[in-house]
Amino acid sequence: EIIYKGLVGFTVGTSFGFNRGVALLANGHGLRGSFALGPLNADDAHRIWTELADKGLTARELFEYSPEAYGKERAKFQDLLERFSFGLDESPFQQTFESAAVLRVDPEMEIAPALRDFYQQTPFWTLPLFSHLKVPLGVILVDNFLTRRDVLLEDTRAMQIFANGLAMALERGLAYAELQEKVQTLSEANRLIQENQAMILKLKEDMAAGEMVLQLTHSVKNPIVAIGGLARQLGRKLGRHFAYAKYTEAIVREATRLEEMLKDFIKFVDARYASDREPVNVNQVITVLCQEKEALWRAMKINYHVRLQDGAPRVMANRRQFYNCLENLANNAIEAMPQGGDLTLETEFDDDCLTVKVTDTGAGIAEEVLRNLFKPFFTTKPTGSGLGLYTAKEIIEGLGGSINIICQPGGGCAVYLKIPPVSEGACGDHSDH
Repeated sequence: EIIYKGLVGFTVGTSFGFNRGVALLANGHGLRGSFALGPLNADDAHRIWTELADKGLTARELFEYSPEAYGKERAKFQDLLERFSFGLDESPFQQTFESAAVLRVDPEMEIAPALRDFYQQTPFWTLPLFSHLKVPLGVILVDNFLTRRDVLLEDTRAMQIFANGLAMALERGLAYAELQEKVQTLSEANRLIQENQAMILKLKEDMAAGEMVLQLTHSVKNPIVAIGGLARQLGRKLGRHFAYAKYTEAIVREATRLEEMLKDFIKFVDARYASDREPVNVNQVITVLCQEKEALWRAMKINYHVRLQDGAPRVMANRRQFYNCLENLANNAIEAMPQGGDLTLETEFDDDCLTVKVTDTGAGIAEEVLRNLFKPFFTTKPTGSGLGLYTAKEIIEGLGGSINIICQPGGGCAVYLKIPPVSEGACGDHSDH
């Protein structure tokens, strides 16, 4: 708006009356075309001056800023403004800034090619724009390519005074724009800080809650283990024929169930609140799991098979959590094969997702049970907690992945984990599984 009004001041007939004006603004160590006002050629001049005469606009009305008029003029001179890119040390700008005064540029003067190509043999004048610290803000170029009117010495003095006022307004406008930008940046930074503070507080609260739950769980677990152990000893000493043997057996059975439930609950809390993550080699985790469980699985008549894709990418996860997740899935698969069977663990990488597949040869799962498998505390086992698969789901979805199950009645089940590798986005949910 300041540049627009400044060029109107230089070109309006009742003021300086130049045919055309161009504004260049300083940008780093150079000057770039910012805005131009006036006719491109004689035909354009005839059209503009005819319109102004017909409308009978006053100088005050011409000085009123119009975004539409600004946009039209800038679009008209767009090609010229893009070509007008100069160094501060190029002629005639170096002379303009060194003299700190209006400079007449004659046709015989050696100047930048883009300027000579535009002005040809037409003389033009340059007016320097300085900040209050004498830092170059830009240059105004004016000419009379149609009227050929020269400029008198007293006119150049008035032009410089007007240019000084324009420079002062421009400096304030640029400072205001910079201040606005910084205020917006600070406002955005403040908003992010507020969001992060809320997030940090929530994480602290979650961590505190998780720690409290774990402490409480361990406090409950210790007396349960003691009750179960004492009941077992009492049962062994009294023998199976003791009149109250069924009560000690019930105590042992319920204590064992509570112990298993607490183990699952600890894994659940750990999955929900553990935050330490690192690049995890999934193939390595599967290999370690199989090595640690091999003797137990063999005793349970489970034949396990491992098919791991070489070079499978790592995933960003908590290693202990991920191990617990795979352990839960393997345990569920094995429990589906009480008479023994085949357990298969596979990895495969395609479509920017790592797929882990856990397959069993059990009896399968009914459709109504399948719909509730991932709900917390849902279980079909008399001693189950109903948290195993729910915990696995929480862990995988926390990694930006998905977990799905395909079951064939009488033909076993396959659990699919789809996890994004390190530095990749989230893997979409595959509802067809």
